[in-house]
Amino acid sequence: MTGVALGDRLADLLGDPDRLVVMGRRARALARPGAAAVIADEVERLTGGAR
Repeated sequence: MTGVALGDRLADLLGDPDRLVVMGRRARALARPGAAAVIADEVERLTGGAR
């Protein structure tokens, strides 16, 4: 995707507040609180806690 295409897509989204509300609701429905911590813990477990 080019910078111009990205800018156009962002402009479209920012110009459609109703769509942003729907997108926000859908994102929150898929959210998994603590997911990053779970992934980090698993990486540490798999690597023996090496840093």
